[in-house]
Amino acid sequence: MSEHAQLAEIWAEVLGLGAAEIRDDVTFLSLGGDSLLVVRVAALVRQRLGARLAITQIQPVHTLAELAELVRHHGADGAAAQSPQVRVSRRPDTEAPFELLPLQQAYFVGQQGAWELSHDSAHYYIDFALSDVDDEFAAEAIEDGLRQLMIHQPVLRARISADGRQNILPADDPSVDEPPLRVHDLRDASDDEADAEVGRIRDEMGGTGPDPRHGPGFAVRLSLLPKARARVHIALNLALADGWSARVFMRDLLTLAADPNAMLPPMLIDFGDYVDAVRRLRTTPQWQRDRDWWWERLDTMPTAPALPLVADPAEVHATGMALRERVFELSEWTGVKQACFRHDVTPSAAFTTVYACALAKLTGNRRMLLNTLQANRHPLHPDVDRMIGAFSSTVLVPLELPERAEFGEVAKSVAAQLNEALSHNLVSGVEVARELARRRGTRRPIAPVVMQSAVGSMMTMLDEGLQDDYGPLGVLDERDHHNRIRTPQVMLELRAYEAAGDMVLSMASIDELFDGDVLDILFREVVDRVSGLVREEGWAQVVQLHGDAQPVHQVQEPRSTVRPGPAQGNAELEVAAVWAEILGLSEVDRSANFFELGGDSLMAIRMLRRLGRDRATTPSPGDFLRSPVLADLAALLDGSGS
Repeated sequence: MSEHAQLAEIWAEVLGLGAAEIRDDVTFLSLGGDSLLVVRVAALVRQRLGARLAITQIQPVHTLAELAELVRHHGADGAAAQSPQVRVSRRPDTEAPFELLPLQQAYFVGQQGAWELSHDSAHYYIDFALSDVDDEFAAEAIEDGLRQLMIHQPVLRARISADGRQNILPADDPSVDEPPLRVHDLRDASDDEADAEVGRIRDEMGGTGPDPRHGPGFAVRLSLLPKARARVHIALNLALADGWSARVFMRDLLTLAADPNAMLPPMLIDFGDYVDAVRRLRTTPQWQRDRDWWWERLDTMPTAPALPLVADPAEVHATGMALRERVFELSEWTGVKQACFRHDVTPSAAFTTVYACALAKLTGNRRMLLNTLQANRHPLHPDVDRMIGAFSSTVLVPLELPERAEFGEVAKSVAAQLNEALSHNLVSGVEVARELARRRGTRRPIAPVVMQSAVGSMMTMLDEGLQDDYGPLGVLDERDHHNRIRTPQVMLELRAYEAAGDMVLSMASIDELFDGDVLDILFREVVDRVSGLVREEGWAQVVQLHGDAQPVHQVQEPRSTVRPGPAQGNAELEVAAVWAEILGLSEVDRSANFFELGGDSLMAIRMLRRLGRDRATTPSPGDFLRSPVLADLAALLDGSGS
């Protein structure tokens, strides 16, 4: 097979299309491709053609002919040096603890309650409707399906220790025989009573999620309703499962519940094997280059959008996040997608542009730091896409919007800035934010305004694995669904995702921070602008943004008054020894700040646990965070003033 034919075959495979639909003059984007699928194209080109193209060299707007030209001219040269090579291999001990990935660490720490914008649980909740249910066998079917799923998906047997390490229990662990399922029998209730109880379950599961420190990181409930109806409720802890995993969980659970003899292809690796491989990326020149790229830009990086707040986030203890949603049904969503393709912009980039413009109008700053959530499943093994796990990563995107330009031009500018940041994603946004916080001398969230787009071909392919009829569970109506999310250190998040062919824009927010209808106006502006993209006028409309284009530098937080010098007294000497060991230092000054020395939140939790081993009580993370200085912590330990 010729090189050109192999490239066409790769596109067809990745996009789920027939070979006849792949033409030389058609762009990858116009066929439904996106930045996420570009990663898979690059991996397959490397595997099958031996050509090592860097991700930055392949763009969704390339045609097949342009890709073929790239492979011919650059496939065998310096691009190879830009593509890190790691292999996934089985760990010798699959039950041994392994480290949390950076975003897992952030979610774990965000459930401790001491940090600003924390929640007691970081989790995603969804419930969906079933009809024509065999209510005599549905509960048994879903319980059996959960047992099989816990054996098939190792992460469903995972636990996280109090010091922030994860491990996977064996498939024959007794917990597998008792899956976290509760059944609510509402068959004899009136419609109003059933609706009220479903609402109560929704509030309960949406408000408090499963905790993998004390049991499984997921929970399932089945509400049996009048008239052969039911709802399945699922909650997943974000430290163990990402949004992609929620789709895999639902698909695999329904498949196994529908047919007790169903056989899913076995997993040849587990999430721990993947984590070990990803951590080895840190030893590669490519990781170091990405780190250098970010570190060189940190001192001139903008701050997050300066949202108009009516309360200090440090003083607000929200019980959840409010949701505003707008469903774009299939015909309208198709029109928006086609318009994006005509303008050589991915829908994700268009939505990010709409969001950024609305934020700029609200805050008066055309330069801002957005936090984006990315699926980020490195194609290191064929099983990666089928696995449940916390693969997601954040990427910080410093944006600068023009003062005046047509929306189409603004979108292309934002797409370029977005792609530039994404092309340096070996270093996660969590790691970048930690260093940025250290340099700015703050412990407040660096990027609490988030954009997440889960629209694209890969999510569509997951949906295509769903069936209409699930045996005793009946017929799935995916359009009839409700979801909630609780994300720590986030005050505002816009999500775009697909469900049953429709597209949903969902904005989650901590409303206690905002006044009046400011968020209603913001969301309405986003929705109206996205709706307008189906018409050419929406792209030609001039975007006029007033205000400052420069970064707003964050004010340094109050400094400790501890006098410098060597550690004094037993408590200070003990703290100094623990800090030196954890941070890899030879000595520590008594006035040193833990975070300025390179410590992070997870290290702080481990450090406090270490100091508390032989004590009846130990300072809480909240007490420590008020002044994370060696002498001040020592004073807390011995109960004296500093």
